[in-house]
Amino acid sequence: MWVFFVLIRHVLCFKEKQLLLIASEKTSSDMLGKFSDQTIIVKSNFYELYHSFESLADDEFLLLVDISNDKSYINIFDTYSTEKHMPYITLSIMKSKSNFSGRYSFKSSLFDQFQKLSNLIKLLGWEEYSVLYSSNPQDIELSDLIKQQSKDNFFSFISYSEDITDNNADILIRTLVKAKGIRKLLIIDTSSAVATIQTAIKNRNLLKAENYFLFVTDDIRKIYIEGALVMSTQGQEKSESYEEYIKITIDKVINSIKLQESIVFEIYDIMKKIYPNNVIREYSLYNIQGEDLIEVGVYNDDFEIIKEIIYPGNITYVSQEKKTTPIRFSMANGTSELTTNETFKINADWYRGSIYAVYKSNLLKEIPNFMIELFPTDCGNMYYEFDLSYECFKPIIDQLGVVYLTSGWGVGALGNAITLKSFNKFIPQISPTVQVEQLGNKTFLPEFIKLTVSLNESISNAFYLMRAFNWHSCNIFVSSDPIHYAFYPQLLIYLQDLKFTFANSEDKRIIPKNYTRKDFEKYRSYFEEAKNNRCRVYFIYALNFDYILEGLYDVGLRKGDVIIISSDISSIDAANADIEEQYMNKRAELIEGTFVISYKEWNGELGKQLYKEMSAKFQSVSRMCMTYDAVTVAKETIKYLIQTGNDYEDLELIAKTMRNSKVLGCLGNIYFAKDSNSRESALFIFQQILKNKTSNEWYYQDIIVIDKYSSTTMVYLADIVWPTGNFSSSTLFRPKLKCPFDSYMPKLSSSGITLFWCMTIFIFITTMIANYFSYKHYSGEIISLVQEKSPTLSDLIFLTSIYINFVQFFALAPSNNYFKSTFKNVFVLLSLNFLSYFDVYFSNFWFYIYFLLSFCAIWISICIIVSKNLHIMLRSLPVFGKIKDLSQTLFPFIANVSLIPVLSMLLEVFICKETIGDNLTDSFLSRDCTTFCYEGFHMIIAIIVMLFLLAFIGCIVYYRSMWEKIQGSLNLGTKPGYLNLLSMFQVFIVIFENCLKIQSQKNAGVATSVSIFVLLLFSVRIQPYNYTRLNRIWFFLLSLALWHNIICTIFLEVQNFYMWMLGEYIGLAIITAIFTLYIKKAPMLLKGGKSIKVTRLLLFQFGKVESKYVFKDRKKKGEDFSRR
Repeated sequence: MWVFFVLIRHVLCFKEKQLLLIASEKTSSDMLGKFSDQTIIVKSNFYELYHSFESLADDEFLLLVDISNDKSYINIFDTYSTEKHMPYITLSIMKSKSNFSGRYSFKSSLFDQFQKLSNLIKLLGWEEYSVLYSSNPQDIELSDLIKQQSKDNFFSFISYSEDITDNNADILIRTLVKAKGIRKLLIIDTSSAVATIQTAIKNRNLLKAENYFLFVTDDIRKIYIEGALVMSTQGQEKSESYEEYIKITIDKVINSIKLQESIVFEIYDIMKKIYPNNVIREYSLYNIQGEDLIEVGVYNDDFEIIKEIIYPGNITYVSQEKKTTPIRFSMANGTSELTTNETFKINADWYRGSIYAVYKSNLLKEIPNFMIELFPTDCGNMYYEFDLSYECFKPIIDQLGVVYLTSGWGVGALGNAITLKSFNKFIPQISPTVQVEQLGNKTFLPEFIKLTVSLNESISNAFYLMRAFNWHSCNIFVSSDPIHYAFYPQLLIYLQDLKFTFANSEDKRIIPKNYTRKDFEKYRSYFEEAKNNRCRVYFIYALNFDYILEGLYDVGLRKGDVIIISSDISSIDAANADIEEQYMNKRAELIEGTFVISYKEWNGELGKQLYKEMSAKFQSVSRMCMTYDAVTVAKETIKYLIQTGNDYEDLELIAKTMRNSKVLGCLGNIYFAKDSNSRESALFIFQQILKNKTSNEWYYQDIIVIDKYSSTTMVYLADIVWPTGNFSSSTLFRPKLKCPFDSYMPKLSSSGITLFWCMTIFIFITTMIANYFSYKHYSGEIISLVQEKSPTLSDLIFLTSIYINFVQFFALAPSNNYFKSTFKNVFVLLSLNFLSYFDVYFSNFWFYIYFLLSFCAIWISICIIVSKNLHIMLRSLPVFGKIKDLSQTLFPFIANVSLIPVLSMLLEVFICKETIGDNLTDSFLSRDCTTFCYEGFHMIIAIIVMLFLLAFIGCIVYYRSMWEKIQGSLNLGTKPGYLNLLSMFQVFIVIFENCLKIQSQKNAGVATSVSIFVLLLFSVRIQPYNYTRLNRIWFFLLSLALWHNIICTIFLEVQNFYMWMLGEYIGLAIITAIFTLYIKKAPMLLKGGKSIKVTRLLLFQFGKVESKYVFKDRKKKGEDFSRR
């Protein structure tokens, strides 16, 4: 240790006295230099200090000035001052105020300084702050006082060496200040290290709004942080340096003494008068504003702010509440496009997921002492133009924060990256949904990552549905806008090795991006080719998805004709648009059942919880899981950097950390490929666009989850809804059209129906005429059956025909689904309506028609032969002999049962209920849509059929009574008038059933039921048969047919199987029970004799056996014939 003695000669009035200046090795050379031009410097060893004072015993000194900055000399100075009765000034600061009156401190004690500092902090409104102090003993002592005696809330106390290096200072500020989110910092540093600490603060970008710095130091010139506050001694702002400030202050003290000499002789008294508190300099508060040191506060018994304080970030306030440190993420959630006048609200809707992620993170304080703030940008999303983008980013380039949540569309995201590069701005960027392959290039864009997998990976997932249903071809439509078209070339490359083909030609796949329905005629061939190749599968990835649907509709495609696959999640918007009904109907026809592949969101327990939360807040949460996880990846990266003490504003470190991160988010586990900017893998989901029939709202139904790397690649979440309601519509190609027109073209033909009515009326008139002549010619009474008879073969055939008539009435009931699915075909077959039973169409239909025409011709001939007795006159001929035999059995049966089936089947030739135009000749035959009505072939065949049908009905109705009368062995009989009535009702019911069911099954059912009821009433009144028991059986059968028709009609509209079953079977059972009792009350007169063998009786009728094998009792046989 060594000490300088500096003698400074001053003239005080007329008497010259010296100033004794004492320095040590802690005194800076600059300080000594300020006194070198006017002092005499005496050097002395510390241990000889007392001897040095003794050598100066004879000298008179005005003052002793201690600039040693070493408190160990204080006791020596106190002793010397007392001996010499000479006050002294010291730069050393004592912990507490001294009782020695001769000592004058340059500034107050540490305890006094602590009190003034506490007063100042309270005045500034700092509620919680951290203390940073150097290892200088004076700084340690002051910080200890603060620790021990202050009642303030402290975040932390951080110490550092006064010899700290730049690197260590940077680590300290980064890990213990910035990473902890400290916003108010009290820095106590009287050493040279204060400059190093400031450099670290500045380099770590802490000079921003609502960050506050208060320095306590000796030399305010060492503080250069703009906006910082400095508490130090008054008057320094007027000096060039701290040393000059000390020199000026001492000179000021000397001058003050000189001024007081004439008034007060003793220097002790003079000093006491000038500095009553034994303190030379009080404290002031300085504010660094630009390059200026502005005194903004002074101490006069208390600190007082005298000028406005400007803090970092050019703010003038102090945040009073506990303030967290904001970490800024910017996001491209704007809705405007720079290159067009378009707006895309969907972009802002998607990014609500990011907003919610930030809100939830801040609410849960996931990053202690920090909060995430979002900075929205509106510099385009879908399209890109460099100059416009550059001008948009230019004013905000420094406000983008630490991560940029960029556009979800490829062109926009790539454009944003290029623009930011032009500013030499490296900022980590993350896109939630972008799929452009160029953005996956890690070398080109090391600052970019995306939450999507590579394009090839995405395509391979999309084609799992194709493979599942063995679809190896499809029609494809892609719009020419850069977002959608970018997908097309990569798709072609990928599919080269898969033997997958596109059904439509290459020049008819790309739809202009500005295509609308007004351009349909220009691009009609695109849609017609897709239709004509019959490929049912369509992959549509286009901006104008909605207009493409309309185009497909306009060329004739309808529900069931197409299976649409898209990877555009906004496809459902085509069905939700506010447009005219005619256009909406077109879209709705084809969009229902559309498959949309996208990334599966809301995975795992976290995903389910987030879906529940966000669904409660937002009407639609589409893509919001992905934008949520864009924040998740960035947030977890920042959180990790803070926890490890790294700088969360080191942008290159953030980008590197994000790429290497593995986080659990709404999408599940998220991690990125090592060689690209894409995610390593992801779950995909196929959804279908369906319509809620109750609310009429369109929605997405989750169908299949695709996980390529799982043991179960495809997981079905719900049944696939095929357009036609059955699996057959999943076939790759539509079957060839059976009709020469599209299925959507037919409509109801009013002219065809009107003409059909006219023809049936004419048929009914013919029936009435035939009935009239038959009644006139064959009227008469029948003999009632009053005694027992053995039934003959003719009787059995007669009874069978009655049951067949019942079945025919039964089968005419409306096509109720429940009955049809169980019994309908059986009854149709028994009713002899083979067209309906075999469901015959096209060429087979005409085969049946030709057969029926032949049958009619034969029957007409037989009727004429029998009515003219030619079968008897020419019985020697084999053919006529057979006619004679059959006239007793088969022909009467045909006469009774053929009217309804022949009429029903031949009427099909005239049913032209649908048309594809406005003319009668545009209508087509219901059972052969290749045949157009009333022209060419159909006109000829219609005339022929009508002629044959009229002749056949005339013969059936006119000769019906004749067939009963010529049967010699028939015991049973029908009143001729009733036969005419029955024929009329049969024709009437068939006509009404065929005419009315064209437009309404219900009306047809009502008409049939009413007709059967009227026939039942007539039957009860007339008592048609000569056998009472048979009458009652007939009433029973008509009642069954009536009840069945009524139930089938009712349950056309009431869809309840159990109610139908109860109504049908309970009703039939009740009717059966009642009529069973009713029938039993009538005597059974027709009893089968035990000697009759029915099989042999049949053979006898056809001349195959002799009569002795049929009748054992020849006497009985004779009696029977005599009765006839």
